Order: sequence, then structure tokens, then C-alpha cells
Amino acid sequence: MHEEKCLEKRTVYQGPSFSIRQDRVELEDGRAVGAEAKIRWNHPERGMLMPEAFIPLFENNLFILKVDRFVFDTVVEQQRRWLEEGKKPVPLSMHLSPHQAYDEHLLQYMSQRLKDTGVPAFLIELELDPVLLQQNREKVLPFARKLYQRGFTLAAGGCGSGGFPLHLLRDLPVSVLKADRQFVQESTDSQRGEQLITGLADMARELHVKVVAEGVEDERQLEVVIRAGCDMAQGAHFGAYLTREEFETVLGQAQEENP
Repeated sequence: MHEEKCLEKRTVYQGPSFSIRQDRVELEDGRAVGAEAKIRWNHPERGMLMPEAFIPLFENNLFILKVDRFVFDTVVEQQRRWLEEGKKPVPLSMHLSPHQAYDEHLLQYMSQRLKDTGVPAFLIELELDPVLLQQNREKVLPFARKLYQRGFTLAAGGCGSGGFPLHLLRDLPVSVLKADRQFVQESTDSQRGEQLITGLADMARELHVKVVAEGVEDERQLEVVIRAGCDMAQGAHFGAYLTREEFETVLGQAQEENP
């Protein structure tokens, strides 16, 4: 087991595979308005692995710090290239590891990378983990305010789940609330489930933030989140994982249809 973990630790940073999921659409007109940066690992023996197969290990040994920087650098470079080519970029979202969510060195690193590349900070959406918000409020809130002041778009993940501290939304400078995947998928089982999502969307409007429904997998769930008043949605219903080139094609088509 020790040797396997060492092998994984050496290999993931040497050959990670970056992909984009074209799964955030504007519910009003179906336009592609964002995407989520994903990382995969093409293991030499086990093949292509999903994040849940290796992220917990790297959370424990802190190798996640290097992985997070790799994802951030790749997202920034993608945005820089789109801008340089005259394309209209959309925000790219990435999850901020609990180990990074109050790291002043990370803040300095990200700010310098944006300065060096000329990429506006609002094109990078950083998702904050609900458990982190619950357990480390004293550290996370000041750090989140600094990110907001630097211009980053902040998203609160897991809204509607039992682990999300809704009372923190009063102080957290987020622009996006992400309705929890399980919460959305269970909303079709009862009228009460839909009412709960409607309540979340109503609260978001009062706070002047947008709601993204996560994990929309079929037409029925899509109808529920539209009725509930969500602004955007993402999930398997809108497409699989794409390469950067494939996503650029989808994005270009959407912008031609909705200039």
C-alpha cells in the first residue's frame, strides 16, 4: 500500500489530464455561460481515474497543494489564450481545496499570475467548500473577503445540504450559490423538495446572487429547477466532459447564436 501511494504521488503531478465540463447553461435561453475545470489522472496501470479516486489521498498528504496550483495555472492560461485570440471567454470554475482556503501565499501567487498574464480575476470562479465554512469560519471569511476585493468570483458550494451553514451567507461575499447535487436530484421525489429549491432561489434573489442547480441529469429535474427560479444549471443533462477544443466549439456556437 505504501508503494502504491508513493507511485500515485509521483505520477499524478507528472501527467494530470485537464478537461472542461460544458455543463453550466443559462436557463432563460440555454446559452453556455460557464464551465468547470476538472482534473483526471491517466494512471499507467489503472487507466483514467476520476477525482474521487485520488483527491482524498492528496488531501491527506497535502500534495493537493500542487494539484490546485496546476489547475489554477491551467485555467488562467486557458483564459489568456482565449483573450489573446479575440474570443469572448466565460468564467471557469475550480474548487478551492480546504488546505488552500485561507492560504495567504496562495493569494499572493494567484494575484501575481493574473498580473503577469493580464487575465481579469472575475473570469476565475473559486468554489468554497461548505464543510470548510462550517469548521473554519474565523479564517475563511477574512480570506474570502480578500479574494473578493481582488476581483475573483466566489461561489458557495453545497447549498441546501445539511452541511451548509446558510447563516454565513450574510457575511460571505459570494456571487453564486450552488444548489447541492443531491438536493436537486431529490427534488423530483416530492413537492416539498421543489419548494425547498424555490426557497433557496428566492433567498438568493434577496441577496442579489445567482443560483446554479448542480447535478441536473434529466428533463424532469430541469423542469423543476426552472420552475423553482434557478438562474443556471449544470450536470450530465447538458453534456459530458469535453476537451478544451471541444468546449471552444460549443462556446463559439452559443456566442454566434446569442452575440
